[in-house]
Formats: sequence, C-alpha cells, structure tokens
Amino acid sequence: MSVTEFTYHPGREILASLRQIAARIRTKAAKHTAYRDVYSELSALSDRELTDIGVGRGDIADIAERAAAAIH
Repeated sequence: MSVTEFTYHPGREILASLRQIAARIRTKAAKHTAYRDVYSELSALSDRELTDIGVGRGDIADIAERAAAAIH
C-alpha cells in the first residue's frame, strides 16, 4: 500500500488568480482601444463619407461598441 501526500500550495492559487486578473485587464484594455480607435476613425469622417459607407453619425457609438465586443 502506498501513501499519497497532498500538499496545499496557496501560492499557486494566488498566482493563478493574478494571471486571471491580468488577462481580464489586458482584454478590457484591448476592448477600450478598439472602441476608441473605431469611434475616432468614424468621427473623423465627414457626413458625406459616412453616408457613402452607409453609416449615420448617430450609429458611430454602436459600431464602436460592437467592434469592442468582438475582442475576446
């Protein structure tokens, strides 16, 4: 008969939690960057240019939100 010893390593759990937090921060930052970039680019276009691509000025925030939501 053999005895298996299980050792609790709280440091491993803390490290895993920190990695998850860091991943969430990176994702949130990437989403913010995508939103800001899309919003800025579309806002810089004239009303005529927006009309040419089928976008109304009031749609810019929604389009930017969808671009940010696509980031995983």
